[in-house]
Amino acid sequence: MTSEPLSDARTRRTYSVFTAGGLFSTTTVAIATTVIAAALAYYHWRYEGWRETIIFASAITTSITAALTLLTRRILFSIAVVAAAVTMIVVASDVKRHYIEMVLHAYDVVFYLTSLSTLKYLWVDHRVHLIAIALSFLATGLLGYVLYNRDSSRIPRHLSAIVLVISVALTVWAGAATRSSSGTTCICRRSMRPGRKRSRRCGAASFSKRCQASRSHCSKYPCRASPSRSRRTSF
Repeated sequence: MTSEPLSDARTRRTYSVFTAGGLFSTTTVAIATTVIAAALAYYHWRYEGWRETIIFASAITTSITAALTLLTRRILFSIAVVAAAVTMIVVASDVKRHYIEMVLHAYDVVFYLTSLSTLKYLWVDHRVHLIAIALSFLATGLLGYVLYNRDSSRIPRHLSAIVLVISVALTVWAGAATRSSSGTTCICRRSMRPGRKRSRRCGAASFSKRCQASRSHCSKYPCRASPSRSRRTSF
């Protein structure tokens, strides 16, 4: 009696999103992490200005991700939560720039949350946006809860610590370089699409009378530091 050969369906390795325990499989975690990391890298390269600010913003993002990974050992959870936070910052910056022609600053969170009159003003005149911010925080928390319980990755803590130290060192270097070459911020009228504004920042190499001009002249004399990128936030 001879045994029948196994069919191709049995011998072929199938891909599964979840493991038997209900967690994301290793392949799923790797693919999702790579996609999110590529999206963050594209955003920083495309929108964060010149070299020093690209390195500064990327290093901060990597530092927070590495710190979360060091605490939880879950890479997908960490990078997804950080990406959600970056998305909220970008959207909030665009909304603020649309209404008052100013980019988002790091101290805005403290200013708005500690000023009762400002919160009342936002609730009366910008209630939809305020509710959207609250829902965004709620969605980010829910996303973090789900991924924390479904992420099967367990990154060694010494690897996360090494990445954290390197990224913090890059943050310090890029921050010092950015401060030494800080110029002025122009809210330029010219943009990639009609009707949309662009923010540009002039470095020391391009800092001149053109960059000191008013915003009405900024489109006529654009900053040469980042001709194809716009800076959304300021630190």
